[in-house]
Amino acid sequence: MGLFSKRNEQGEDGHMELVEHLAELRNRIFRMMGYVLVGMIATYNLFPVIYNILFAPAHVVLAKLPDAKPVFRGIQDAFLLRLETCLFAGIAVALPFIIYEIWAFVRPALTPEERKPLRFLAPFAGFLLLAGAGTGYSALPSAYGWMALYVSDVPDATVLQDAKDYLLLTVKILVAFALAFQLPVLLLFLSQIKIINSKMMVTYWRHAVVVIAALAAIFTPTNDPATMLLMAIPMSGLYLVSIVLVKAFEPDANGRSDGKVFQKFLVSLVPLFLFSTVSFWLYKNNPVEAAQKSGGIKPTVNVKRVQQMIDESLAKGTKTDAPAPASDDLLKRIDALETRIKQLEAKPATQPTPAPEQPLGTPAQR
Repeated sequence: MGLFSKRNEQGEDGHMELVEHLAELRNRIFRMMGYVLVGMIATYNLFPVIYNILFAPAHVVLAKLPDAKPVFRGIQDAFLLRLETCLFAGIAVALPFIIYEIWAFVRPALTPEERKPLRFLAPFAGFLLLAGAGTGYSALPSAYGWMALYVSDVPDATVLQDAKDYLLLTVKILVAFALAFQLPVLLLFLSQIKIINSKMMVTYWRHAVVVIAALAAIFTPTNDPATMLLMAIPMSGLYLVSIVLVKAFEPDANGRSDGKVFQKFLVSLVPLFLFSTVSFWLYKNNPVEAAQKSGGIKPTVNVKRVQQMIDESLAKGTKTDAPAPASDDLLKRIDALETRIKQLEAKPATQPTPAPEQPLGTPAQR
Protein backbone atom coordinates (compact mmCIF):
# COMPACT_ATOMS: atom_id res chain seq x y z
CA MET A 1 0.00 0.00 0.00
CA GLY A 2 1.49 3.35 -1.05
CA LEU A 3 1.87 6.31 1.20
CA PHE A 4 -0.89 8.29 -0.56
CA SER A 5 -2.96 5.37 -1.82
CA LYS A 6 -6.68 5.22 -1.13
CA ARG A 7 -8.00 2.99 1.60
CA ASN A 8 -9.37 -0.41 0.69
CA GLU A 9 -12.56 -0.30 2.71
CA GLN A 10 -13.36 -4.02 2.61
CA GLY A 11 -11.66 -7.24 1.73
CA GLU A 12 -13.21 -10.41 0.37
CA ASP A 13 -14.87 -11.18 3.70
CA GLY A 14 -16.14 -7.61 4.15
CA HIS A 15 -13.35 -6.49 6.46
CA MET A 16 -9.80 -5.29 6.10
CA GLU A 17 -7.01 -7.63 7.05
CA LEU A 18 -4.80 -6.85 10.04
CA VAL A 19 -1.81 -6.25 7.79
CA GLU A 20 -3.81 -3.73 5.76
CA HIS A 21 -4.85 -1.92 8.94
CA LEU A 22 -1.24 -1.69 10.08
CA ALA A 23 -0.09 -0.53 6.65
CA GLU A 24 -2.71 2.20 6.58
CA LEU A 25 -1.86 3.27 10.12
CA ARG A 26 1.80 3.51 9.11
CA ASN A 27 0.96 5.66 6.08
CA ARG A 28 -1.21 8.01 8.09
CA ILE A 29 1.49 8.39 10.76
CA PHE A 30 4.01 9.27 8.04
CA ARG A 31 1.60 11.84 6.63
CA MET A 32 1.07 13.37 10.08
CA MET A 33 4.83 13.65 10.51
CA GLY A 34 5.01 15.34 7.12
CA TYR A 35 2.35 17.85 8.20
CA VAL A 36 4.37 18.68 11.32
CA LEU A 37 7.55 19.11 9.25
CA VAL A 38 5.78 21.50 6.87
CA GLY A 39 4.43 23.42 9.85
CA MET A 40 7.94 23.73 11.32
CA ILE A 41 9.30 25.06 8.03
CA ALA A 42 6.42 27.53 7.73
CA THR A 43 6.93 28.88 11.26
CA TYR A 44 10.75 28.89 11.31
CA ASN A 45 11.05 32.50 10.15
CA LEU A 46 8.25 33.54 12.51
CA PHE A 47 10.33 32.66 15.58
CA PRO A 48 10.69 36.31 16.80
CA VAL A 49 6.91 36.74 16.82
CA ILE A 50 6.27 33.38 18.51
CA TYR A 51 9.03 34.10 21.04
CA ASN A 52 7.50 37.45 21.97
CA ILE A 53 4.08 35.82 22.48
CA LEU A 54 5.29 32.87 24.58
CA PHE A 55 7.91 34.73 26.63
CA ALA A 56 5.96 37.95 27.24
CA PRO A 57 4.49 36.79 30.61
CA ALA A 58 7.97 35.91 31.87
CA HIS A 59 9.49 39.22 30.73
CA VAL A 60 6.77 41.14 32.59
CA VAL A 61 7.77 39.36 35.80
CA LEU A 62 11.54 39.45 35.20
CA ALA A 63 11.43 43.21 34.59
CA LYS A 64 10.36 43.67 38.23
CA LEU A 65 13.31 41.70 39.64
CA PRO A 66 16.86 43.11 39.93
CA ASP A 67 19.20 41.93 37.17
CA ALA A 68 16.80 39.15 36.17
CA LYS A 69 16.90 37.97 32.55
CA PRO A 70 16.58 34.84 30.39
CA VAL A 71 19.83 32.93 29.89
CA PHE A 72 21.27 29.95 28.04
CA ARG A 73 23.33 27.29 29.78
CA GLY A 74 25.16 26.31 26.59
CA ILE A 75 26.04 27.76 23.22
CA GLN A 76 23.82 25.20 21.49
CA ASP A 77 20.73 26.11 23.56
CA ALA A 78 19.84 29.12 21.41
CA PHE A 79 19.49 26.93 18.32
CA LEU A 80 17.68 24.20 20.26
CA LEU A 81 15.26 26.81 21.65
CA ARG A 82 14.38 27.95 18.16
CA LEU A 83 14.02 24.35 16.97
CA GLU A 84 11.76 23.34 19.86
CA THR A 85 9.65 26.48 19.46
CA CYS A 86 9.15 25.74 15.77
CA LEU A 87 8.31 22.12 16.64
CA PHE A 88 5.50 23.14 19.00
CA ALA A 89 4.29 25.77 16.54
CA GLY A 90 4.39 23.22 13.71
CA ILE A 91 2.28 20.79 15.72
CA ALA A 92 -0.25 23.54 16.43
CA VAL A 93 -0.44 24.46 12.74
CA ALA A 94 -0.73 20.83 11.63
CA LEU A 95 -3.25 19.86 14.33
CA PRO A 96 -6.36 20.10 12.08
CA PHE A 97 -4.72 17.83 9.50
CA ILE A 98 -3.60 15.40 12.21
CA ILE A 99 -7.15 15.21 13.58
CA TYR A 100 -8.45 14.60 10.07
CA GLU A 101 -6.04 11.67 9.59
CA ILE A 102 -7.16 10.15 12.89
CA TRP A 103 -10.80 10.62 11.97
CA ALA A 104 -10.29 9.09 8.52
CA PHE A 105 -8.72 6.03 10.13
CA VAL A 106 -11.46 5.56 12.75
CA ARG A 107 -14.49 6.56 10.66
CA PRO A 108 -15.08 3.25 8.79
CA ALA A 109 -15.33 1.40 12.12
CA LEU A 110 -18.26 3.55 13.28
CA THR A 111 -21.90 3.13 12.42
CA PRO A 112 -23.94 6.04 11.00
CA GLU A 113 -25.63 6.51 14.38
CA GLU A 114 -22.26 6.72 16.11
CA ARG A 115 -21.00 9.31 13.62
CA LYS A 116 -23.81 11.81 14.25
CA PRO A 117 -22.51 13.18 17.58
CA LEU A 118 -19.02 13.53 16.11
CA ARG A 119 -20.26 15.88 13.39
CA PHE A 120 -21.49 18.20 16.13
CA LEU A 121 -18.46 17.71 18.36
CA ALA A 122 -15.82 18.58 15.75
CA PRO A 123 -16.33 22.39 15.85
CA PHE A 124 -17.47 22.16 19.49
CA ALA A 125 -14.18 20.57 20.58
CA GLY A 126 -12.16 22.91 18.35
CA PHE A 127 -13.46 26.08 20.03
CA LEU A 128 -13.06 24.47 23.44
CA LEU A 129 -9.44 23.71 22.58
CA LEU A 130 -8.75 27.32 21.63
CA ALA A 131 -10.60 28.63 24.67
CA GLY A 132 -8.61 26.34 26.94
CA ALA A 133 -5.26 27.37 25.47
CA GLY A 134 -6.26 31.04 25.71
CA THR A 135 -7.30 30.63 29.35
CA GLY A 136 -3.99 28.95 30.11
CA TYR A 137 -2.09 31.79 28.44
CA SER A 138 -4.06 34.38 30.41
CA ALA A 139 -3.12 32.52 33.61
CA LEU A 140 0.63 32.75 32.95
CA PRO A 141 1.24 36.33 34.26
CA SER A 142 -0.50 35.65 37.57
CA ALA A 143 1.13 32.22 37.93
CA TYR A 144 4.67 33.47 37.31
CA GLY A 145 4.06 36.62 39.32
CA TRP A 146 2.91 34.55 42.32
CA MET A 147 6.01 32.35 42.12
CA ALA A 148 8.29 35.40 41.78
CA LEU A 149 7.09 36.66 45.17
CA TYR A 150 9.17 33.98 46.87
CA VAL A 151 12.43 35.21 45.33
CA SER A 152 12.60 37.91 48.00
CA ASP A 153 12.77 35.22 50.69
CA VAL A 154 16.45 34.76 49.82
CA PRO A 155 18.50 37.94 50.41
CA ASP A 156 20.23 39.43 47.34
CA ALA A 157 18.83 36.68 45.10
CA THR A 158 17.76 37.18 41.50
CA VAL A 159 16.44 35.00 38.68
CA LEU A 160 18.41 33.83 35.67
CA GLN A 161 15.64 31.99 33.86
CA ASP A 162 16.71 29.22 31.52
CA ALA A 163 14.89 29.90 28.25
CA LYS A 164 14.44 26.24 27.29
CA ASP A 165 12.98 25.30 30.68
CA TYR A 166 10.57 28.21 30.49
CA LEU A 167 9.40 27.19 27.02
CA LEU A 168 8.71 23.62 28.15
CA LEU A 169 6.84 24.76 31.25
CA THR A 170 4.71 27.21 29.28
CA VAL A 171 3.78 24.59 26.67
CA LYS A 172 2.83 22.17 29.46
CA ILE A 173 0.46 24.76 30.95
CA LEU A 174 -1.17 25.50 27.59
CA VAL A 175 -1.61 21.79 26.80
CA ALA A 176 -3.00 21.07 30.27
CA PHE A 177 -5.65 23.78 29.91
CA ALA A 178 -6.51 22.75 26.35
CA LEU A 179 -7.06 19.14 27.42
CA ALA A 180 -8.97 20.13 30.57
CA PHE A 181 -11.47 22.05 28.49
CA GLN A 182 -12.26 18.84 26.58
CA LEU A 183 -14.22 17.58 29.61
CA PRO A 184 -17.64 17.81 27.87
CA VAL A 185 -16.34 15.72 24.96
CA LEU A 186 -15.04 13.06 27.38
CA LEU A 187 -18.31 12.94 29.33
CA LEU A 188 -20.35 12.69 26.14
CA PHE A 189 -18.17 9.77 25.01
CA LEU A 190 -18.73 8.01 28.35
CA SER A 191 -22.46 8.52 27.99
CA GLN A 192 -22.44 7.08 24.46
CA ILE A 193 -20.82 3.86 25.68
CA LYS A 194 -23.41 3.63 28.51
CA ILE A 195 -21.08 4.26 31.44
CA ILE A 196 -22.82 7.43 32.69
CA ASN A 197 -26.03 9.29 31.98
CA SER A 198 -27.43 12.75 32.67
CA LYS A 199 -29.40 11.61 35.73
CA MET A 200 -26.26 10.18 37.32
CA MET A 201 -24.35 13.37 36.57
CA VAL A 202 -27.01 15.50 38.29
CA THR A 203 -27.06 13.22 41.34
CA TYR A 204 -23.30 13.21 41.88
CA TRP A 205 -22.41 16.75 40.81
CA ARG A 206 -20.90 17.59 44.23
CA HIS A 207 -18.59 14.60 44.01
CA ALA A 208 -17.67 15.64 40.48
CA VAL A 209 -16.65 19.12 41.64
CA VAL A 210 -14.34 17.64 44.28
CA VAL A 211 -12.79 15.32 41.70
CA ILE A 212 -12.32 18.23 39.29
CA ALA A 213 -10.57 20.29 41.99
CA ALA A 214 -8.26 17.35 42.73
CA LEU A 215 -7.49 16.85 39.03
CA ALA A 216 -6.75 20.57 38.64
CA ALA A 217 -4.26 20.34 41.50
CA ILE A 218 -2.62 17.28 39.96
CA PHE A 219 -2.42 18.36 36.33
CA THR A 220 -1.43 22.00 36.90
CA PRO A 221 2.32 22.04 36.12
CA THR A 222 3.10 25.01 38.39
CA ASN A 223 0.85 23.94 41.33
CA ASP A 224 0.18 27.56 42.22
CA PRO A 225 -3.27 28.53 43.57
CA ALA A 226 -4.05 31.05 40.81
CA THR A 227 -3.54 28.54 38.00
CA MET A 228 -5.41 25.82 39.88
CA LEU A 229 -8.43 28.08 40.36
CA LEU A 230 -8.35 29.24 36.74
CA MET A 231 -8.48 25.58 35.71
CA ALA A 232 -10.92 24.23 38.30
CA ILE A 233 -13.59 26.94 38.01
CA PRO A 234 -14.09 26.69 34.21
CA MET A 235 -14.00 22.88 34.41
CA SER A 236 -16.75 22.95 37.03
CA GLY A 237 -18.83 25.16 34.76
CA LEU A 238 -18.12 22.87 31.81
CA TYR A 239 -19.36 19.93 33.89
CA LEU A 240 -22.73 21.64 34.22
CA VAL A 241 -22.71 22.27 30.48
CA SER A 242 -21.90 18.60 29.95
CA ILE A 243 -25.10 17.61 31.73
CA VAL A 244 -27.12 19.50 29.12
CA LEU A 245 -24.95 18.11 26.34
CA VAL A 246 -25.38 14.50 27.46
CA LYS A 247 -29.11 15.08 27.90
CA ALA A 248 -29.35 16.47 24.36
CA PHE A 249 -27.88 13.31 22.82
CA GLU A 250 -29.69 10.79 25.00
CA PRO A 251 -32.42 8.86 23.19
CA ASP A 252 -36.00 9.71 24.08
CA ALA A 253 -38.80 7.28 24.94
CA ASN A 254 -39.02 6.24 21.28
CA GLY A 255 -35.28 5.55 21.11
CA ARG A 256 -34.55 8.56 18.89
CA SER A 257 -31.92 11.23 19.58
CA ASP A 258 -32.40 13.39 16.48
CA GLY A 259 -34.53 15.97 18.26
CA LYS A 260 -33.64 18.44 21.01
CA VAL A 261 -32.24 20.92 18.51
CA PHE A 262 -32.73 23.85 20.89
CA GLN A 263 -30.66 22.19 23.61
CA LYS A 264 -27.87 21.42 21.15
CA PHE A 265 -27.95 25.01 19.92
CA LEU A 266 -27.61 26.40 23.46
CA VAL A 267 -24.74 24.06 24.23
CA SER A 268 -22.96 25.00 21.01
CA LEU A 269 -22.91 28.64 22.13
CA VAL A 270 -20.83 27.85 25.23
CA PRO A 271 -17.49 27.32 23.41
CA LEU A 272 -18.10 30.43 21.34
CA PHE A 273 -18.80 32.42 24.49
CA LEU A 274 -15.66 31.13 26.22
CA PHE A 275 -13.52 31.75 23.16
CA SER A 276 -14.90 35.29 22.74
CA THR A 277 -14.39 36.08 26.44
CA VAL A 278 -10.79 34.89 26.44
CA SER A 279 -10.04 36.74 23.19
CA PHE A 280 -11.48 39.98 24.59
CA TRP A 281 -9.44 39.63 27.80
CA LEU A 282 -6.23 39.04 25.85
CA TYR A 283 -7.04 42.03 23.66
CA LYS A 284 -7.47 44.29 26.69
CA ASN A 285 -4.60 42.80 28.70
CA ASN A 286 -2.03 41.96 26.06
CA PRO A 287 1.06 40.51 27.80
CA VAL A 288 3.21 41.32 24.76
CA GLU A 289 2.43 45.04 25.02
CA ALA A 290 2.99 44.93 28.77
CA ALA A 291 6.40 43.30 28.23
CA GLN A 292 7.34 45.92 25.65
CA LYS A 293 6.35 48.76 27.99
CA SER A 294 8.40 47.26 30.80
CA GLY A 295 11.41 46.97 28.51
CA GLY A 296 11.55 43.19 28.76
CA ILE A 297 11.29 42.53 25.03
CA LYS A 298 11.81 44.69 22.01
CA PRO A 299 9.22 45.11 19.28
CA THR A 300 9.63 42.97 16.19
CA VAL A 301 12.28 44.47 13.88
CA ASN A 302 10.89 46.29 10.86
CA VAL A 303 13.30 45.37 8.08
CA LYS A 304 12.09 48.10 5.74
CA ARG A 305 12.49 50.75 8.44
CA VAL A 306 16.03 49.57 9.22
CA GLN A 307 16.96 49.71 5.52
CA GLN A 308 15.51 53.21 5.28
CA MET A 309 17.60 54.34 8.27
CA ILE A 310 20.74 52.88 6.68
CA ASP A 311 20.04 54.69 3.40
CA GLU A 312 19.50 58.00 5.20
CA SER A 313 22.75 57.56 7.13
CA LEU A 314 24.68 56.85 3.93
CA ALA A 315 23.12 59.87 2.24
CA LYS A 316 24.20 62.13 5.10
CA GLY A 317 27.70 60.69 4.94
CA THR A 318 28.13 61.56 1.24
CA LYS A 319 27.06 65.17 1.81
CA THR A 320 29.70 65.92 4.45
CA ASP A 321 33.05 65.47 2.74
CA ALA A 322 35.01 67.65 5.20
CA PRO A 323 36.73 65.63 7.89
CA ALA A 324 36.49 66.43 11.52
CA PRO A 325 38.88 69.14 12.86
CA ALA A 326 41.04 66.65 14.75
CA SER A 327 41.32 64.40 11.70
CA ASP A 328 42.16 67.41 9.45
CA ASP A 329 45.04 68.47 11.70
CA LEU A 330 46.42 64.95 11.84
CA LEU A 331 46.31 64.64 8.03
CA LYS A 332 48.23 67.91 7.63
CA ARG A 333 50.92 66.72 10.02
CA ILE A 334 51.28 63.46 8.11
CA ASP A 335 51.56 65.30 4.75
CA ALA A 336 54.22 67.65 6.13
CA LEU A 337 56.20 64.71 7.51
CA GLU A 338 56.05 62.85 4.20
CA THR A 339 57.23 65.98 2.32
CA ARG A 340 60.17 66.41 4.67
CA ILE A 341 61.17 62.76 4.25
CA LYS A 342 61.13 63.11 0.44
CA GLN A 343 63.32 66.23 0.62
CA LEU A 344 65.87 64.48 2.77
CA GLU A 345 65.96 61.49 0.43
CA ALA A 346 66.46 63.70 -2.69
CA LYS A 347 69.37 65.81 -1.18
CA PRO A 348 72.84 64.31 -2.06
CA ALA A 349 74.91 63.23 0.85
CA THR A 350 78.07 65.45 1.29
CA GLN A 351 81.14 64.53 3.31
CA PRO A 352 82.10 67.14 5.88
CA THR A 353 85.41 68.95 5.06
CA PRO A 354 88.06 68.41 7.71
CA ALA A 355 89.19 71.46 9.61
CA PRO A 356 92.75 72.75 8.86
CA GLU A 357 95.36 71.45 11.20
CA GLN A 358 96.64 73.99 13.68
CA PRO A 359 100.36 74.05 14.50
CA LEU A 360 101.08 72.54 17.80
CA GLY A 361 103.59 75.25 18.78
CA THR A 362 106.38 74.97 21.30
CA PRO A 363 105.96 73.15 24.54
CA ALA A 364 105.88 76.40 26.36
CA GLN A 365 103.07 77.62 24.17
CA ARG A 366 101.20 74.37 24.69
